[in-house]
Amino acid sequence: MSAPIEIEGDWQTIAAEAERYKDHKMRLTVLPDSDAASSAQDRRPIAEVLAEMASRVPTEEMSKIPADFSDQLDHYIYGSPRR
Repeated sequence: MSAPIEIEGDWQTIAAEAERYKDHKMRLTVLPDSDAASSAQDRRPIAEVLAEMASRVPTEEMSKIPADFSDQLDHYIYGSPRR
């Protein structure tokens, strides 16, 4: 048994190579258009994106964030006096 042969490209590129492999068993995998996939993901609401990112932060790390973080953001970032 020989190693699988992988041909990647658009339909015309693959069709041009197909005749060479007419006696072989084939498997076709159609990949999503990368531009369409990224633009669909970009249309998600920012709150959804942030919630997804926050869900990946371990609980023990989230517990280290000060309770007044958003109220005192300038203090934590720039060291300005607390309000």
